[in-house]
Amino acid sequence: MSGNSDKTPPEGPTRPSAEDSAHPAETPNVGCLMKLVVIPMGIVAIFAGIWLVFGLLAHMGNNPRELIEDLKKEKDITWQKALTLANMLRDSQYQDLKRDPKTATDVASVLQSQIESGAMDAKAVKLRVFLSRALGEFEVPDVVPALIQAARVERDAVEVDVRRSALEAITVLATNIGPEELRKNERLMDVVLAAAAEQGEGPVDKNRRDELRLTAAFTLGVIGGDRSIERLELLLDDPYPNARYNAATGLARHGKVVAIPVLVEMLDPDNPFCVEMEKSDEAKQWKRDLVVTNAIRAVRQLAEKKPTADLSQLKAALEKVIGSDLKPGVRTEARETLHALKSLPAK
Repeated sequence: MSGNSDKTPPEGPTRPSAEDSAHPAETPNVGCLMKLVVIPMGIVAIFAGIWLVFGLLAHMGNNPRELIEDLKKEKDITWQKALTLANMLRDSQYQDLKRDPKTATDVASVLQSQIESGAMDAKAVKLRVFLSRALGEFEVPDVVPALIQAARVERDAVEVDVRRSALEAITVLATNIGPEELRKNERLMDVVLAAAAEQGEGPVDKNRRDELRLTAAFTLGVIGGDRSIERLELLLDDPYPNARYNAATGLARHGKVVAIPVLVEMLDPDNPFCVEMEKSDEAKQWKRDLVVTNAIRAVRQLAEKKPTADLSQLKAALEKVIGSDLKPGVRTEARETLHALKSLPAK
């Protein structure tokens, strides 16, 4: 399935106030969101470079309000300014700004205008990527229509990067205003669910759609709800390992024992699927540690939600991790989790 080429901005949803939004205990910490997404080692260097730029630009002395005014003028507008704004909004000192509907709408309007422009050069695409990330840091639902548009519109394959960034922003936004706020927005749910079902045609496009699905799977795991759970259960059989791993961890977060077989696969130190995309031994070891660690933490979440479930398969898998040659920190976390599981009340 290819992306939607519709350029018309979506209608705005009904938006209850942010103060009415709940914040369930199962929502993961914002700071952990991106590192919990299972990603191929090959793009870690790209992320490292981005975060280095984040760090450098954070010291440029820019004021976020001034940056927003620059972006609104759309003169000399650059992706670096959008990136700097996204980083600044992650700082707790700008909490009031993040809760200001007028500011949020201003930034959302810039993103929508950039999408409407239809520019496909690398700088224009990066600008939309980082504007999306900036919107995810707000704590008001006013940014939702722009993020829906960014997550939906694809007129060229390069816009898959924008769509993924918008999905990541939606994930962060869910932790900021409460997943229920997004869950009841049917248009948003339709867009995320559609992304989670896309399949590519040909090797290059297949890789793009695989990455889109894994991102959508993580977003659905955070948002939760019946529609999300239904799609995540289907993704447990996804041919792309990273997509089914994100589906499994998302289901575990909501106490769904159907995730157990995939969690067992993830916990296997000799699992060939988790490293099939990696080239070097270093990359394979990093990826294996990441997948096993994510599985261990998902097991804890599942056990907290369903303490009386049959977790015998997971206990056996944790024993295997403890006896493996994975790094000591991973084995220690497995040992502590196994002890926690053995302390649970009997069925």
